[in-house]
Amino acid sequence: MLVAYSTREALDFTVQHAVSEASGGRPNASKIAVIVIVNESEDSLDAAAHSASINRVLLLPIVVGDRYNTAQLTTLAGPSATNRIITLRRFEELSAMVASDDRFVRKLCAATVPECIDEEGNKKTPGDKWTLLDQCHTVMCLPGGFTFLESHRINCERMPRPLCRNNMPAVRVEETCGCRWVCPCTCMGSSTKHIVTFDGLDFKLTGNCSYTLFDDKKHDIQVVLHNGACSSTPKLNCMNSIEVTHQSISVKLFSNMSVTVNDELSTLPYNNDHFEVNDYGAIMHEIRFSRLGHIISFTPSNNEFTFQLSPKSFASQTYGLCGICDQNSNNDFILKDGSIAPDSGTFVQEWAITQPGTTCEVNRADRCTEHATTECSILLSNQFYGCHHIVPPNPFYEACEENNCHGDEVCEIVSSYAHLCRTQGICVEWRTPEFCRKNSIVYYRKCNPLLFLLHVALVKGKSTKWPIYFLNY
Repeated sequence: MLVAYSTREALDFTVQHAVSEASGGRPNASKIAVIVIVNESEDSLDAAAHSASINRVLLLPIVVGDRYNTAQLTTLAGPSATNRIITLRRFEELSAMVASDDRFVRKLCAATVPECIDEEGNKKTPGDKWTLLDQCHTVMCLPGGFTFLESHRINCERMPRPLCRNNMPAVRVEETCGCRWVCPCTCMGSSTKHIVTFDGLDFKLTGNCSYTLFDDKKHDIQVVLHNGACSSTPKLNCMNSIEVTHQSISVKLFSNMSVTVNDELSTLPYNNDHFEVNDYGAIMHEIRFSRLGHIISFTPSNNEFTFQLSPKSFASQTYGLCGICDQNSNNDFILKDGSIAPDSGTFVQEWAITQPGTTCEVNRADRCTEHATTECSILLSNQFYGCHHIVPPNPFYEACEENNCHGDEVCEIVSSYAHLCRTQGICVEWRTPEFCRKNSIVYYRKCNPLLFLLHVALVKGKSTKWPIYFLNY
């Protein structure tokens, strides 16, 4: 109901919004506009009334007082429908009429045409159903020309969030008719040589081999990790490069921060129809799949990577060390023939790749038999308390306990956990000059708000060639 002193303006506004889909209107369906008139219009109403008629908007005039023009009322209601005009003496009678007088309701119902018409102007019979243009509502035709509108919109905020097998919080995915909650699919690799699959299983890589991390034949994606001897400690293995192949394009990210595209050295940022490749702070690579939405980050200095699958581009059949993203960790150790490996050793061997001219050597590292050191307990301490309910620390603590014989690996495990906490917006100052201090050019309090915001801007924004060292976690 619209109250206005310019009847023509009121009509134009009403018709515009009644037929606009953006305002929830159904362009070809019949509507009724109730217009309260308190004065004679100074403008001609013929054009406005005609516009209402051709847009299937029926007008029901309600006159308050005696300052009206009978001819204008006839124009609004139509020459053959003057019985639809309602006259009142005072405004106080308006609310009483709507609340208790069925005369108003009878006039409203009598004004409608007793037939169902869809958005294309087609007449429908009782029982017919059709979908509106927004694809989120259906209409059913009922006897007497009435219609029943059913909404299929989903408000995921009212829905329970799933508990994810990988212990990560569920993420919200926007869809045409609302949203839904899904478990994120993130595969991770750390300097402790641990790989964590999409569904949360973890195992250790001890060879200087190349491994298939991810193989999605549906979307033509293959991700390969190339391990090799560390330049600083040759007896240990490091992540030397990560190679991503998609749509006949091969992008290789090297530990010295160089990048090749189809084996040719490339400058960054690099963009094509399928990839966006950047580096941040000269320590972290990132590949974004333009159309699919997947994200790969590789931090060679920390010997870690993360591979995040977009919830909108999940594939049900994927292979490699990252496993399958289906909230079922029982099938993560899938082999090439579709069977399930009995143990992680068989699984790792299946996805090892022998490169021409190289030998894949698997080193069986001895498990530490000592109890967890004091340094490992930092993961369970109040220092990381704010992150515990988002990223459970137990798997990292167990890995730390297993590797606590090697002081450098303890630092890297804590660094990996801190990195995951940062991706969830929680920054913890855990390094000290006495514990796991970085030998970077600039030592800083990395949770300084200004520096942390700059880090977020770099990670989410554009590439930079600045000599920034505070990204060294």
